[in-house]
Amino acid sequence: MNRVWHSLKWDVLLQARNGFYWAGAFVVAALSGLLASLPDAVHHQSALGVPALVTMNLQITTFFFAAGLLLLDRDEGTLVALGVSPFSAGNYLTAKTITLTALATVETVLLIWVGFGLDANWPLLLTGMAAMGITYTAIGVSVGARYESVNAMLLPASVVVPFYCCRC
Repeated sequence: MNRVWHSLKWDVLLQARNGFYWAGAFVVAALSGLLASLPDAVHHQSALGVPALVTMNLQITTFFFAAGLLLLDRDEGTLVALGVSPFSAGNYLTAKTITLTALATVETVLLIWVGFGLDANWPLLLTGMAAMGITYTAIGVSVGARYESVNAMLLPASVVVPFYCCRC
C-alpha cells in the first residue's frame, strides 16, 4: 500500500506538471458554458442529460488522459525504470486509475451541478462514475500501449471510444 500511496502522490504531481488539471479545468469551463446556454426545458431533463454528460466527460478524462499519460511515461523512460524496480504494473495502473477517476468525478460533479443542479441519487451516481472510471482507464491504457505517439493514437481512438466506451 505504501508503494501505491507514493505513486498516487507522484502521479498527481506528474499530471499537474504536464497541465492535465488545466486541461480538465478547460473542459469543465467549456462544457459549463454550453450547459448554461441550454434552454430551461433541458435543465429539467436530468434523467437524459446526466448519463450522457457522465459518459462523455469520463471518456475524455479517463480514457484519453490515461492513454496520454502512458505515452508520456514511455517517452520519458519512466516505464523502463519501473520495469527494473520492485514497483509492479498493478501498482502503476492502480495509481493512474485512482487519480484519473477522482479528477473525472470532480469534473463531472461540477458539470452536473451547473447543468442540472444537485438533485441526484449521489451514492448510485458516484458508484457508477467509479466503475466507469476504472473501465475507461483500463481501455485507455490498453489502447495507448499500442501506439508510439498521441497523434498516431487519436484517429484509431475516435473509433474505439464509441465502440467500447458507450457499451458500458
